[in-house]
Amino acid sequence: MRKIALILAVIMVFTLAGCGEKTVDVTMPAALFSDQTEEDIKKAAEENGYLGCTINENGSVTYTMTESRHREMLDELVSRADESIAELIGKVASFTKIDNNSDMSEFSVYMDSEKATMFDKFYALAFYTVGAYYQSFAGKSADEIDVIIKFIDAETNEVLDTASYRNFMNRAEESPEEAAPEEPAPTPEPEPEKPEPTIEAVSQNIYGFRNSLGDPKVSAYRGYINTSEYPIKINNAYIEYDDKDGKLLSVDKYVTCVPEIIMPGEVFYIYSCFYDISDIDISNGVYFKVGGSVEEADDFYEIEVSDVDLSADKYGRIKIVGRATNETGNDKNFKEISAVIYDKDSNVVGFCTGYESFPAGQTIPFEISGELMSRELDTSLADHAEVYIRSAARYW
Repeated sequence: MRKIALILAVIMVFTLAGCGEKTVDVTMPAALFSDQTEEDIKKAAEENGYLGCTINENGSVTYTMTESRHREMLDELVSRADESIAELIGKVASFTKIDNNSDMSEFSVYMDSEKATMFDKFYALAFYTVGAYYQSFAGKSADEIDVIIKFIDAETNEVLDTASYRNFMNRAEESPEEAAPEEPAPTPEPEPEKPEPTIEAVSQNIYGFRNSLGDPKVSAYRGYINTSEYPIKINNAYIEYDDKDGKLLSVDKYVTCVPEIIMPGEVFYIYSCFYDISDIDISNGVYFKVGGSVEEADDFYEIEVSDVDLSADKYGRIKIVGRATNETGNDKNFKEISAVIYDKDSNVVGFCTGYESFPAGQTIPFEISGELMSRELDTSLADHAEVYIRSAARYW
């Protein structure tokens, strides 16, 4: 996220070269070169055909190139974007076609709704990066840049969802005022050490099934209860898949914890959905273990949720609607909404995730969609859901 924001800090200056051809100065922020030496930077400039580069005192780098080379770079960015789009269409089963306008300020992602999963819309971040970088290199100021992504049903042309880079970036950044005391503050008494955070497993399940293309998939979750005396969060969670003899088959490091911040006595779930196991030997069974670290959560916010309801659409997705009231005092833009889907006996049957912006002091409606743990589960099992909008305060 920080790198995306810094990319927009590109400064372009047009000057006139001695031969009469215009040159372009493009200044890139220091953070983009934190892992490069001066030799690496100059070598890259030479390989890219720039006239030269200057490493500034603040660590930023100014590249100088001819106007014709600048145009070539813009063309190269378009080519790279086309290649990335082609790779996405081949990688994401639900994506059938992706169109964009000439300045990459709008992308239309056409989807096969029967193959769509709850995770497909996370690829909006990739389009944000491609579109914002191109626009900044083309000379747009940070305030002018926006990237709109429309997710469209390929069969009906219905717009399923819309995402905006501008909404993603427009979040409040606060820096509390600092006041120096006239006299040194007294040394506070040391606080007694808190006991280490503790959790206990309370439930789990695993589903093996095949998707609509016949590929083998697996979904798994484990439920825990926070037995600590304070809120906690889970870091670096993963799910390890083994056979019945304990042989490691695969590891999913892109799992989700819901809710993200867990209050004392609250149950939470770490889950992996629709994980591809087509390239591993499952003849000796598939089992799973959950790993990660637990620590205290001392800085977080929560947005009140009300009027929650759910239903199933014709494509087998579960739609959850509700209202959210932001009483935190700050705008919360592009924040995660997560939900656990239960059957009538309060057994977990699925999960759901989405994003929305919540203006301070307002109550707004939201809608998110997801799927049950397996495509073989009947959507009629979905009876009710628990929805959370609770996250660490420093997260975007």
